[in-house]
Amino acid sequence: MFFFFQAEDGIRDAQESRGLGDVYKRQGRINASTRPCALGEGVYFSAKPPRSSSSNLLKNNYGPGSHNSSRVESYVRVDADSLPTVVNGREQLNGRDVFVVPGSVVLSSAGGVVRDRQI
Repeated sequence: MFFFFQAEDGIRDAQESRGLGDVYKRQGRINASTRPCALGEGVYFSAKPPRSSSSNLLKNNYGPGSHNSSRVESYVRVDADSLPTVVNGREQLNGRDVFVVPGSVVLSSAGGVVRDRQI
C-alpha cells in the first residue's frame, strides 16, 4: 500500500491542495504535481502508514523543518501493485520513504480510498 497525504480541504473540498500533488475528488484522480520536486513531475506517495506521527510523516514527505501538520490530515490509500510505474526515491532522498508515479493516478484503477487520519 502507498499513501498520498494531503490537507483535508485539498481532498474533501476538491480545491487545489497545498501538498505534493493536487487531489480532485470529483475527477477521481490525483493529478501530477508540476511544481519543482526532487524526483520530477508526478504524484508523490509514501509507504509510511497513517498511524505514523504527524512529525514523522512531515519529515519524511516534506523534509526536515516542515511543521504544518495540516499537510497530513487526510490521505488517499492506493494499491501499490496497481500503479504502472513507480520510482523509488529512497536513495536520492537520503533514505526518506518517498515514491513518485509519473503522470496522474486514476483512483478507481488504483483501488483509491480517501480517509481522514485519526490523530
